[in-house]
Amino acid sequence: MLSNFSNKIYYGGDYNPEQWDDKIIADDIQHMQEARVNLVSLGIFAWSVIEPESESYRFEWLDRVLDQLEQAEICVDMATGTASPPSWLIKKHSEILPVDHHGRRLQFGSRQHFAPSSKTYRKYAARFVDVLSSHVKDRSNIILWHVNNEYGAHVPMSYDSITIESFHTWLEERYRTIAKLNEAWNTRVWSQWYGAFSDIGAPHLLPTFPHPAHVQDWQRFCNDMLLECYKTEVAVLRKNTPHIPITTNFMGAFPPTNYWDWAQHVDIISDDSYPDPADRFGAAHVAFVSDLSRSLKPESPFILMEQTPDVIQWRDANSPKRPQQHRLWSISRLARGANSIMQFQWRQGTSGAETFHGGMLPHCIESPTWEETKDLGKTLSNLNSIANEKNMRGDVGIVLDWENIWASESLLTSAPFSHLTAVKQWHQSLWENSIHTDIVSPTSDFSRYTLIIVPQSPICSHELITNLEKAQKQGSHVLFTAPCNIVDKNMSAILGGYAKDIAHLCGVRAVQHCCSTYADKKPTIQKLSIETNRITAAVPTYGVGHIEIDASKELPIIGSDHLHGHHWGERLIVDSSDVDIFARFSDSGAIPDLGGLPALTCHQPGLSGGDVWYLATDANESFRQSIVMLLVDKADIPCPGTELPAGIEYVRRGNCHFFFNHSSREITLQASRSKNGLFTNIINEPIAIAARDFAVINYS
Repeated sequence: MLSNFSNKIYYGGDYNPEQWDDKIIADDIQHMQEARVNLVSLGIFAWSVIEPESESYRFEWLDRVLDQLEQAEICVDMATGTASPPSWLIKKHSEILPVDHHGRRLQFGSRQHFAPSSKTYRKYAARFVDVLSSHVKDRSNIILWHVNNEYGAHVPMSYDSITIESFHTWLEERYRTIAKLNEAWNTRVWSQWYGAFSDIGAPHLLPTFPHPAHVQDWQRFCNDMLLECYKTEVAVLRKNTPHIPITTNFMGAFPPTNYWDWAQHVDIISDDSYPDPADRFGAAHVAFVSDLSRSLKPESPFILMEQTPDVIQWRDANSPKRPQQHRLWSISRLARGANSIMQFQWRQGTSGAETFHGGMLPHCIESPTWEETKDLGKTLSNLNSIANEKNMRGDVGIVLDWENIWASESLLTSAPFSHLTAVKQWHQSLWENSIHTDIVSPTSDFSRYTLIIVPQSPICSHELITNLEKAQKQGSHVLFTAPCNIVDKNMSAILGGYAKDIAHLCGVRAVQHCCSTYADKKPTIQKLSIETNRITAAVPTYGVGHIEIDASKELPIIGSDHLHGHHWGERLIVDSSDVDIFARFSDSGAIPDLGGLPALTCHQPGLSGGDVWYLATDANESFRQSIVMLLVDKADIPCPGTELPAGIEYVRRGNCHFFFNHSSREITLQASRSKNGLFTNIINEPIAIAARDFAVINYS
């Protein structure tokens, strides 16, 4: 089923012909051919157009468009159209409408106006998909099904009574008895003991903090409800069109939806991505979400389903992309594993909420966007052979766990932390050095990675620990970054020292969290007079600023910034005489009481295998880069970034070597820059790369 996407590069975007007359549709297809478009996503919001009244279907317009696209040799990613239920359905079943966190029922007039738990919504959606898929099942140019659209983007959860009843059922299936739930959650706290599953509500509209275990299970439940919506439609499509692969568009590392769960149920990963072109870290974001998309299903290419060719309309302020920035980021996706480069949208709309969201064919054809649309189509056509190049697997794996994304939000700890932010930060530190990196789940086989990074993971599952043990014994190096292993899956604290379950690997435990109160914003410090504040004036200021670090001589210092942590610091105790200390906390800075204690440790469990490192703070960029350079050196991982000029990113896909110039000036690559021989046989002569441009060399 996936052969279409393994040997060809597709280019196109969302197409909404239901919004246009026949003359414009004919003009669209002519311009698509000019831009070398060969794939469009069709019918994403067409439910009410196809079924304007219950069980009254109008396919004439769709059939005409499908005929015209087929004649133009343009393939179709056919959407199920279920992201916006029609008004007649809401009028008939208003209970479908979701309820927000404040208890207000949302209304018809936008999109995603359905509660994910609603069995009524699912029944009507399945009926529509059944009729639609039966009607188009013999269309040869439909090569992909596009189920719904961006599940959870606007309504990841609903607080209506039907959803609460579904939560009761979900909890009963998970715990079997209310006694087991009370034990797991420890509802003795604050007298939260429940007599029946039906006593439990959603964790909202409460006088103060909810129970973290309650919140964590609610997040798990809401993810499952969205996934059940998707699987309901998939079951119909598998029955009617088993020959057509199925996807739904993901949104990077979208917190409400555990894409490790979802990836098992899609045939090909597709992703929507809208980095801010004015953000200097935009290219790092492109690399991260591309590496995630590739890693979710590494045996097949992924689809970049949505990006803007120009500007968006939904941020408070929206800068347009710089000249050639769109092409640069698109080819970056290709280098990192995409075989399809799609946009939202084909023709820029003339009304509605997305009127001023960019399109491949903009409001005015004299806009530079149209020229760049054609240029990108030509470029991709010239690079079509790259579709057959296999994705490279990384030397480094970074563990991303949605359970820990949710736990970061559920827990009330000494200072804020974010598993997802930490994952992105460590990925960026590797990306800045052009070190090829995979994103891995706790259930992955880690043994193929030379280095595995486990960032800020309050929950360390048994399976994660077992997989890390196996990889370490086979020679993989492991880095844990605090906080790690501070709670179990039920949000109950680890007793006997945090990180106790991984202490046999890292050789240390944390006995206290010592966090900076004012890491980001210094308070106004009042000058006090000894005469009027005899005692208070003698009290030193505490918890202000960063957590300073003293590094050992073995830790390379990268950058001009001091090494420090931001909010988080841990008081470690060393359990093994084999632990080496590479950095200590300073007795200056926000937490002087940690002075002299370990901040970065290294331990080799057993007589052989890789080293296990523990970082007891949330490191700043300079500290992270220093650690990365130390670890890749010890793990013998190539570091291409050290041999390239500033602004140049290097990516390899199969035998194709990509060099991306993210700067605003021309850069010439010289073979003589290759200090360690990484590019000696690749760059044989000077290569001039213009600003926001790229070069690709095929070298086997």
